[in-house]
Amino acid sequence: MSVELYPDHKAILHFQDSLKVYEIDFLDYLTEFLLRDEYVDRQFEIYVKPTLGHSAFDFIVLEPNQVIYSFQTPENIKQYQMNQEIFDFFMEQRLYTLSPTFQRRIQQTIIEKQQEKKEVVIKQLFYIYEENFLEEIYEEGLEESILITSKDFQNSTSTLNEIFSVEKDSSIQLTETETEEIKQRLNPNTNIENYISKSLPRDYDVFAKSQSQSKHKFKGAQGSGKTLLLTKRVINCANRLKENERILVISGNISKVNDLKNLITAEDGRSLQELGIDISSFQELAPAKKKYQALFIDDAQYLKSSWIDYLLEHYLVEMTEENDYEYVVMADEAELPAVPKIFGPYRTLKHDLRRINKMLKDSREIFLSILGS
Repeated sequence: MSVELYPDHKAILHFQDSLKVYEIDFLDYLTEFLLRDEYVDRQFEIYVKPTLGHSAFDFIVLEPNQVIYSFQTPENIKQYQMNQEIFDFFMEQRLYTLSPTFQRRIQQTIIEKQQEKKEVVIKQLFYIYEENFLEEIYEEGLEESILITSKDFQNSTSTLNEIFSVEKDSSIQLTETETEEIKQRLNPNTNIENYISKSLPRDYDVFAKSQSQSKHKFKGAQGSGKTLLLTKRVINCANRLKENERILVISGNISKVNDLKNLITAEDGRSLQELGIDISSFQELAPAKKKYQALFIDDAQYLKSSWIDYLLEHYLVEMTEENDYEYVVMADEAELPAVPKIFGPYRTLKHDLRRINKMLKDSREIFLSILGS
């Protein structure tokens, strides 16, 4: 029997956006339930926000080679209704970034069985923390989803037992490949072990330096190192700000959100929580409880100018002489967007890092072959 928590309890206690009391209660109920004797031969991994970033869920339980359980913990009826919409968007648009293999398998399923397979392999649940809230959901006629309460955990109800029953049909279980993809996406910190840190060209170093009250925009061709430069600068910004403030990184390309998470955690070696960094696409961005001290945008060519305006207005601290802010944008030189609040020309990144990296790789192989001869 195994129940693992990501991040661990110590990291959860240091979340800058701490869990609410009822969410901590839920996590305790869930952990205790999964440690019951009847689950002694099973393994569960619990992923807790903000490890999940701006995804559809507050908590995910992964049972390797079996199923994903998604738990949402809405605070009111409005959040409950919004979470329904977010889940639908996730299933239609974002599943492929969690597991490309799983997404392809879902798409290849006979049309009339697609929804059935999704519901079996990805189970969606709502934890409703108080009786009045539950009554309100029933009064509004919104009880179509699976709703659970603290009483379900305390009494081990048939609802929970049915949800966590083992699916015998292997055709509607997660495969090993799908499980590994999902684990790497949910916990980018597992990808660090075999990662080799990448160096920037020397003349990029000045661009990678984090500066207070700075506004910069960079352009370059594909392979010129825009994302790597942004990664280095984001990490330097986190080191400059320490633990005082948070940083928002937006990927204009929705399919690269998880790649950015992997790259930043691998380059630095610390988790996104420790660095104080949130990474999201514009489409999945959660409402800001507090404005960010720094805003970094990668692949800005995919964003409308009005969207960037919205980010500046609602997510970044006001760019005044009194505030410590940083605002950096990267874009493909073939599709340059109009970037609000950064005047003047783009700075150009001219190196072809793909060619440089290939030359280094070839040189290393030649050197090793000489040593071995």
